[in-house]
Amino acid sequence: MTPADDGRGGFQTRPYGTDRSADAADIASRIARLEQLVEQEVAAEEAVRAGLDALPRSRTEAEKTARTLANLTHTLNLLQRMRAGLPAEIGPDDHDDMPRDIDEFRHALARRIEAWAASRIGRGDGAGDSTAGMVGEIE
Repeated sequence: MTPADDGRGGFQTRPYGTDRSADAADIASRIARLEQLVEQEVAAEEAVRAGLDALPRSRTEAEKTARTLANLTHTLNLLQRMRAGLPAEIGPDDHDDMPRDIDEFRHALARRIEAWAASRIGRGDGAGDSTAGMVGEIE
């Protein structure tokens, strides 16, 4: 089942595969409405700040404004990701630098380490001792 607009701003469920183009248009419309609301909130914050001009604000008020702006920025980022067809949130496992196949990554890393080690054998410090300069060397 997928969520669908019930006509009153709420959701109802319906089987998958039913009128996805309408769903896409509905989602795009909701994203646009939410972006407009965020823009209105930012404008309201700007108006408040302009009205205060150079008046000092309390620490509590400054922190509240900072939290509000951070939340609005986060919301805009989520809406932009949704508009681009990306997942709204990036989870703790969704890092670009993490390999999809950890075993293949380990094998490739082992091959690289072995190739590096093989290139270093016999190189030493110029005196013929390839272990010279190793960290933790015991004399």
